[in-house]
Amino acid sequence: MTRSGSDAVVETLTALIAEHGPSLSSDRRRVEAFLSDLCPTCVRETALIGVAVRHHVPRDLGALRGGLTPADLQRLTSRLYERAGIASELGVWAVRAWARALGKGGARPVAQQPVQSLRKLATRSMTAADQRHCLSGHRAAVTRAVFSADGQVIASASEDGTVMLWEATTGWALKTLAGHAAPVTDVAFSPDGEHLASAGQDQIVHVWTGSGAAERALKGHKAAVRAIAYAPDGRQIASGDDGGEIRLWQVQGKRVVRRLDGHAGAVLSLVFTRDGHRLVSGGADGVVVLWDVGSGRPIARYTGHVGDVSAVAVDDLGQHVAGGGQDTTVRVWSLADSSEPGLVLENEYPVTGVALSGDGGRLFAGTWGAVVQVWDVFAGVELLRLEGHAGSVSSVSLSADGRYVVTAGSDRTVRVWPL
Repeated sequence: MTRSGSDAVVETLTALIAEHGPSLSSDRRRVEAFLSDLCPTCVRETALIGVAVRHHVPRDLGALRGGLTPADLQRLTSRLYERAGIASELGVWAVRAWARALGKGGARPVAQQPVQSLRKLATRSMTAADQRHCLSGHRAAVTRAVFSADGQVIASASEDGTVMLWEATTGWALKTLAGHAAPVTDVAFSPDGEHLASAGQDQIVHVWTGSGAAERALKGHKAAVRAIAYAPDGRQIASGDDGGEIRLWQVQGKRVVRRLDGHAGAVLSLVFTRDGHRLVSGGADGVVVLWDVGSGRPIARYTGHVGDVSAVAVDDLGQHVAGGGQDTTVRVWSLADSSEPGLVLENEYPVTGVALSGDGGRLFAGTWGAVVQVWDVFAGVELLRLEGHAGSVSSVSLSADGRYVVTAGSDRTVRVWPL
């Protein structure tokens, strides 16, 4: 009979603490490195042990005068759930594992039930047979697809120079918007769904009514516009171009409010935080920049990627920012503390699109390999793969209610997946 992954990790962790002392329990990187070397098959258990360190479970266990009490267990497990989205039974396992390693667990064995739950996290796949819709109509690669705020309409941008509107529930094509004189690189709905904006290689940002009528053109960029984002109040649009410039536009007045310069290459992705006070940009220089919208000044710079940062995303809580890059990684950092090294999720292919669930617990990474990899962020575990595109996935977006994901691809299709 072979030992379970949970038993192996707990025994190894206990031995490590005995050898290196309790101070090891505060060094997440060393703990994870030791466990990865000594228990290479215990990936999920190691991830949970690391999450517990990140949220100071070992520190608080070490401060206990006696052994772990039910009240202590409930308090620490609740912390892991509230701060990291870790399911209660998995949190119980992580807390008890650390308690045993630090000599705070008494004689009670570490429960085996959480290990069964960890195994449930094994990656599964959804294929074209599982998708809700496959939307075809564009004559060239689709660069971006997004839901309207109410989830009723999907807008898609394409290298064929058009934007198409689709009814999300039926998949019917509603309208084709033709206004760009070059490939369309990005599209975004206003928060109220009454307008949408599109960006193009023709250096123009077009603003349309929700029904698809042309309303205004924002001109002034001196290079192809690669990324746009609506501010949460709908009054401003941010646009970024190949020259590294970001412009903040007042939509009604068609005037530039601020110019943001901080990238040494093209700006490839933009997103506002939910409160509208901050803007996140990802660039070809491999850097993610956090900006203060009011002053136009950079607040923080997140580094670590090698090559383009093709996509950025933030959670609705304003706690985490994610950047996906050509180096095949997605990096997740704290918005509150840019000095933290962040979590690294290794994908099989270069990452071209990123989306975060509202609570930041799940991350969707679209890749050049025609696959969307879905991750449990806090456990660092891949949960699901969406496999249906016949070419690279160029973007990934979630519906506001989190029930559906829409993907765009170089195969000229837009695909809608149920979650």
